[in-house]
Amino acid sequence: MDTLTTAGVARWISKLCDAPVLITSEEEKELVALAKGMSPERDARQAAFFRAAGGSDALIEANIDLQRSYSGLVCTPPEKFERIAAGDILTLGGDDWRVVIGSGHSPEHACLYNEKRKLFIAGDQVLPKITPNVSVRARNPEADPMSN
Repeated sequence: MDTLTTAGVARWISKLCDAPVLITSEEEKELVALAKGMSPERDARQAAFFRAAGGSDALIEANIDLQRSYSGLVCTPPEKFERIAAGDILTLGGDDWRVVIGSGHSPEHACLYNEKRKLFIAGDQVLPKITPNVSVRARNPEADPMSN
């Protein structure tokens, strides 16, 4: 699941389970931006980004239409988040889990590593049969997600 489907229902799950929402700073920014939807400024940034990559007008318009539809897939974000970052240690179920960040597929995807159990929870950062989408986004067109 990606930001749209998992973080997008974070508020609902948080209320249902009476649990805090733990999220990285960049994922929070992405979630809030997706929930707000497109704006004329974001439309223009997206169009310029895809035009610079050689996208046709039809492809650019289709992409912007798709981007506009995202806000309908994302629930209202939680009122507050608890931020986590690379290297943080979370104690869950009596065990310590270190936060490891993956990038590219998502701006700042939090994975968890339990050294004692030699267990890594990667979410959809690692997939069994395909490579996840590694993206450069219009708001940071010079990013190099493969270098991290």
